Amino acid sequence: MAWCAIAFVALASGSASARPFKATDYPIAVRKVLSEAVIACRQAEGGKLEFAVDTVRKLDLNGDGRIDYVVHFRKVTCPEMRHIFCGTGGCETHFMVTMPNGNIRDLFNEAIHNYRMLPRKGPGWVRFSVHHSDCDGGPTKECLREVRIGNKRFTPRK
Repeated sequence: MAWCAIAFVALASGSASARPFKATDYPIAVRKVLSEAVIACRQAEGGKLEFAVDTVRKLDLNGDGRIDYVVHFRKVTCPEMRHIFCGTGGCETHFMVTMPNGNIRDLFNEAIHNYRMLPRKGPGWVRFSVHHSDCDGGPTKECLREVRIGNKRFTPRK
């Protein structure tokens, strides 16, 4: 079943000339997240899912020198179900780190509005923009949380 879904992601990402995003450019753990999105869109009868060029970002999240991944569904299109991955709380986002043994661990899988790396604070620091209900200040104030990412699960929520 998993291999079938991964093959479907490869088909959903299209050819290099039509769309530069290629799911096969990423490790199996990242492709699994992408496959789950394809399946969710398909099961919701949302049409053909399309990934944006920047759906997956490669970077060192925790400062250990290994390539880690952020999968952010902000620009992913499920045509007949436009809000399947995003809502008032933001868009589904995965922060995935490569462990010393080479395995990839999904440390965070929630909806956020946005994120920004904070290199001036040191390796692994990220500022999250999350739903206003996670902060004091009411519905009009932007809610920002800073988190130091290591190898353990985290949340920028209250």
